[in-house]
Amino acid sequence: MDNNRLNSILSRLSGDSVKFKYAPPDNLKGTIAEKMLGYFAEIDQKIMDELTNYLATEPELEIFNRKMLNMGTGAGGVTYDILARWIILTAVNEGSDKAIELLEKYIALDHNPAFHILAISGLKLNKDFSFDDEIKLMPFENIPDSLQKHSISPLSTGGWFFLSYPAQIESSPQAAIVRKVQLFPKTFETSSRPRAPRGSNIIYDAFDVLSLVLKTSIRLMYAWYALESWIPCYYLTGSSWSGPNSDVIISQSCEPSCEDLNRLRKIYRLFSELSNEIKQQLRIPIRRLNQAKRRQSLEDMALDLGVALESLFLHDRSSHEQISFTFRLRGAWMLGEKPSDRAQIYDLLRAIYECRSKAIHSGKVPLKMTVNKVSKPTRDLLSEGMELCADVIMAIIQNRKFPEWDSLILNLK
Repeated sequence: MDNNRLNSILSRLSGDSVKFKYAPPDNLKGTIAEKMLGYFAEIDQKIMDELTNYLATEPELEIFNRKMLNMGTGAGGVTYDILARWIILTAVNEGSDKAIELLEKYIALDHNPAFHILAISGLKLNKDFSFDDEIKLMPFENIPDSLQKHSISPLSTGGWFFLSYPAQIESSPQAAIVRKVQLFPKTFETSSRPRAPRGSNIIYDAFDVLSLVLKTSIRLMYAWYALESWIPCYYLTGSSWSGPNSDVIISQSCEPSCEDLNRLRKIYRLFSELSNEIKQQLRIPIRRLNQAKRRQSLEDMALDLGVALESLFLHDRSSHEQISFTFRLRGAWMLGEKPSDRAQIYDLLRAIYECRSKAIHSGKVPLKMTVNKVSKPTRDLLSEGMELCADVIMAIIQNRKFPEWDSLILNLK
């Protein structure tokens, strides 16, 4: 790249060369949201044309010639014209030398440095926490700067119309899980698609383990990939995010204790070492347990908890014969060390299964149930069941496999 030629063109920029049409609110100054306004700026057309024509002569800049900028699960169109706009805006805001430095830095890379981000509700943090060397849990305000961050947070945008999200009906996310990733290739043809980002499921493993460790429910609100904010053209190509629909909105948040966070790191390490087959078998019970925690209806809570426990105790059963008995027996033998413990667990599982069955067949669960000859509120019963379910999942993770059920029940070594 001819830096002298590039500097010569940029040296003709003056105070009147770029006219910004919009100004952001004070809380967005200095962010990528402010830079995005450069898309609407009026730029001296002679300088734009000269710079665009020059860029088209540089072979190493072919990656910007009507290509798609790889942004993980999305992409944005880039052209020499957009690159010229980015260079001029960067030169005006940070100096010509900085614009050239960043462009050369990007050309030298073979990937787009980025972050995979999951925005979470139902969790409060006051500082960052590391799962391991590459994944962090952090307060939402600490996550890397991106247009998505500002778009989904009314507190951040102040209702600014360029970034407002009118479909927002729930409180803003309060925490996020962030993983640094590399996206290959940097750009691609408009007629093709990029390959899936490497290890894209890893961050969801972290979310699942987090939901398992906490006693209250958390919700995945949004997910997106954000390129590092210095990447050429990035903030001029738009943004997108995705998020699962949720039938239950979380109105309360929990703050994890130091003990919770220590357990989180330990369990996440063990979970990461599981085979893909075991991970897949645990996804349904972990996610149904998290969903059961946020249910207000006893019927819905019983159904979700029932599905979670059945997927743990009956994952290998293809027949519906004696399901209820097997359900109780396996749970009792897995968690009970003494006969008296097994008897109590057996009856607790009987009551939980009865709740599930009543919810399915009659649509109604009694407000009280008798367990181990004691009458108790059904909500308390289901809460005990959720703790038991978490204990089962933890045991499977720590043992790295599901029990050999026949050997366990027959007390075979």
